[in-house]
Amino acid sequence: MKMELMAALLAAFVIIQPAGGVTQDSSAAGDESLPALKLRIERAYWSEDIVSLRQSAEVLEATGIETTDWHGGYYLDFIYRKLAEIVINRDKDRAKEYLEASVRSLERSLAIEPNAETYALLANSHGNRMGVTSLFGRLGVAGEAGQALERAVEMDSLNPRVLLVDGVSRIYRPGFAGGGYKDARRKFERALEVSIGWSETDTLMLAWGGTEDIYARWAELEIRNENAVNARRCIDYALGLRPEFVLASGKLTILLRELETRMQE
Repeated sequence: MKMELMAALLAAFVIIQPAGGVTQDSSAAGDESLPALKLRIERAYWSEDIVSLRQSAEVLEATGIETTDWHGGYYLDFIYRKLAEIVINRDKDRAKEYLEASVRSLERSLAIEPNAETYALLANSHGNRMGVTSLFGRLGVAGEAGQALERAVEMDSLNPRVLLVDGVSRIYRPGFAGGGYKDARRKFERALEVSIGWSETDTLMLAWGGTEDIYARWAELEIRNENAVNARRCIDYALGLRPEFVLASGKLTILLRELETRMQE
């Protein structure tokens, strides 16, 4: 299946590249194109490069690979979810479209190969949909998010990526439903503990849910609870590990500065 994905991506990659973009023979390019696309998506994800994210989506959609290999839908989710996160404050309708595409991509992926991390990402996408869904529709979306997260935990409760998504969900979940500061912080602490010595065995999986991601989301929790010192420490840790992490250097840093200004008034 990995070879099918590589071949299909190579075909689309050659089609959309400018003249001179692919100069190798087909077998050599086949060996390198998939890692190159994977790297492009990862770089665009961390740096929030909208143009590169959209181009990567075009490559994947041109192949139709998400209907035959679960990695295709997994990649598309990564792209659409990040695009939604980037535009949600200025264009909720567009963000809603991206999140709906994210969910469709993940559902196709899960239909081919169910796994804990994809269920966790589905829970995360449904959780993000809460911000672009009407008040009357949120209960249903919350239920879908809860079901996906429950399935992820059932499949791999000690996966740091599953623990990370679980922690993020508890930032915004009401206390009677297992949410709140203490519950979210425990999940982040546990995610850090189990991430030591943990590594992804599937070379086609994208890099996410690492220590920098955990600290960034932990900073989000601390900002929400107006703990400026802890939030600053978490952001510094995240950027120390990944300086190009725009979520930490941009949105979270801005929110932290606003919090620090309010606390000084």
